[in-house]
Amino acid sequence: MTDFWSAPATINWCEDDYAVTGNIAEFWNSLSSLAFCLFGALGLIQTAKHGGEKRFVFQFLGVILIGIGSTAFHATLLLYAQQADETPMVWSILTWTLLLFGDDVSRWSPALGNAFPFVLCLYGAAFSVFHWFVPTTTFFQVHFTFFVALNIVRLTAHYRACHDARARRIVHLYIGSVLVGAAFWMVDFHFCATIRQWVFNPQGHAIWHLILGGSTYFGPLFMLHVRAAELGLDPTVHTWMGIPYLSLRRKRS
Repeated sequence: MTDFWSAPATINWCEDDYAVTGNIAEFWNSLSSLAFCLFGALGLIQTAKHGGEKRFVFQFLGVILIGIGSTAFHATLLLYAQQADETPMVWSILTWTLLLFGDDVSRWSPALGNAFPFVLCLYGAAFSVFHWFVPTTTFFQVHFTFFVALNIVRLTAHYRACHDARARRIVHLYIGSVLVGAAFWMVDFHFCATIRQWVFNPQGHAIWHLILGGSTYFGPLFMLHVRAAELGLDPTVHTWMGIPYLSLRRKRS
């Protein structure tokens, strides 16, 4: 048990360890991880306005857990904290899959629609147990990237069916943030040796946290808009300091 709690993480990043303070391994990566908590809380507020459907609540709670786990991971660079970061990522991406595919599966087959959440839960549990005992970083990254790509493909269908220009811009923000954030992640990880020779480290992984944190809000927010429109709540998109949010009202019959 002592070995478990002291085992090092299977991956490290380009921020210099313990450079800012001796108590936190990666200060900027830890601090930027809190963006997930902020955007998850914003999502919960929007969900409460929407009526609190459980799947959206679970989605944004998962985002908050990612923020907490990511903060612990980058603060300690220990294996158990890495698992506390990556395991919520698995459950969050599966919940995002439910948001995007769940209604379609139910329309195709009500029985499969009822079973779909349980199938995803079983898959998430099996993957979590496997990943806990066999912490393979590459396998996790490929698995996560596959689901991100799959869900973007499905999101484009919802996008084409939406005729609200302001709502469609939320999808632009989502896909743009995923792509730009991924670019920062790739550069920080694969070109770290070069970056360490620069006078200033731009902290690409911390920037990835900030940008991807936004994506975890933008995508589900668009699906909240889709769901609200289905329920006749006449969703309207507003922005505050560039961050979109919804106001809802029931259409008059």
